[in-house]
Amino acid sequence: MRDLREQKQAICEALARGETWVSSAEKGGISYDTCHRWIVADPEFETAAQEARTRGRELRAAELEAVLHQGANKAGSDSKFTAQLIFALKNLRPGEWRDEQHQHISGAGDGPIQVDSAAIRKMFDDIEGESSAK
Repeated sequence: MRDLREQKQAICEALARGETWVSSAEKGGISYDTCHRWIVADPEFETAAQEARTRGRELRAAELEAVLHQGANKAGSDSKFTAQLIFALKNLRPGEWRDEQHQHISGAGDGPIQVDSAAIRKMFDDIEGESSAK
C-alpha cells in the first residue's frame, strides 16, 4: 500500500491530466468522499489539487478546441458532435465560450435617454383610436 503522500501525488497527477475528482481519487486508491475529507483537512493538499485541476481543465479545453477546429475545417462535420464540443468548452472555459452579450443603450452624447411622456401618451391614444375605429 502506498503512503499518504504518494496517494495525494497520484490524485494531483490524475487531476492535472484532466480526470474527474472521482477517477482521480480512484487513482489514489481512495473514494471521492475520502479525497474530499483530505482536501478539507489539508489546505496544502487542497491548493495542490485545485492547481492540478486547473491545469487539467486547461489541457482538456485545449484538446477539445483542437478537435473543434479540425472538425470545422472538414466539410459535412457532425453538427451534434460540434454542439457537444461547444457545450463542454462553455463549461471548461466560460470566460471565452459563454453566450453573453453586453449592450449599452444611451441617449444623445452618450447621456441618459430622454423620454417625452406627452408624445408617448399621444402615440398610445392614436393606436387605441385606430383599434376602436375597426
